Amino acid sequence: MLAGDRRAARADAIAGLWERRISGNMTQADIYTLERLESEHGAEAVVHFEESGRLPRDFEFSHLYSASEYPEFARRADLGVLTDHMDHIQGHHGGDTTVPLHGEPRNASWADDWGTQTMGNSPEELDYLGMTCH
Repeated sequence: MLAGDRRAARADAIAGLWERRISGNMTQADIYTLERLESEHGAEAVVHFEESGRLPRDFEFSHLYSASEYPEFARRADLGVLTDHMDHIQGHHGGDTTVPLHGEPRNASWADDWGTQTMGNSPEELDYLGMTCH
């Protein structure tokens, strides 16, 4: 049931973003999502979204309140933001998806600090980044 609620929240969030983009009534979160889309996939991805209403698979719905801890909010598209995988994991979850979220991202400035970190490609570091291949 929770997986279905998560999928529904993502689908509703995408539909809402597309509607607001077409109407010109975007929120700050919408602008943020489209900026992330352009920075990760280029301007053509934004055009593709405007034409099709579809986002790349790596754009996830990040719940502001952890779905496992607050299942009653899991389906609510208004209580989250669409963003790319790395921003979801590193910014919203602070690199640890086991720590519940309670309304705010845990490390919103992760991208600003990212360039100062040195990460290798060891299995442990890839696990930490949520990029395991096993």
